[in-house]
Amino acid sequence: MLGRLEADHGDPAAAVRRLRVEWQRRPAAEVADALGWALYRAGEPAQALLFALRATAPEPGGGLRDAVYMYHRGMIERELQRHGAARRHLTEALRINPHFSPLHVPAARAAIEELGQPPDAGVPEMDDGVG
Repeated sequence: MLGRLEADHGDPAAAVRRLRVEWQRRPAAEVADALGWALYRAGEPAQALLFALRATAPEPGGGLRDAVYMYHRGMIERELQRHGAARRHLTEALRINPHFSPLHVPAARAAIEELGQPPDAGVPEMDDGVG
């Protein structure tokens, strides 16, 4: 898709303009993913997340188990400091296809490494008043 290529290697703002037109014409999961990624690359992660959610939602027209879609969603969530969700979706992207992109696989691995392990909050102690 030309818009995704433009977002990754050209002018993300131009990609957003192109993909908004495409979204009006064809509101499909593929377009939602590409528009979300373009918005992220253009510095609009909050708006980007709405489209990434649409592309990966378990509903008609979304919910595809696509490594690229999960990678995009995870990177957007990381930018928004949604660390648990980002870790989960980046890991899912690599689980679906550990070779999905020579450019993005190393970035996904680095992001997961940077996010680290989830905090070990443990089970809270219950104070039942007995004692």
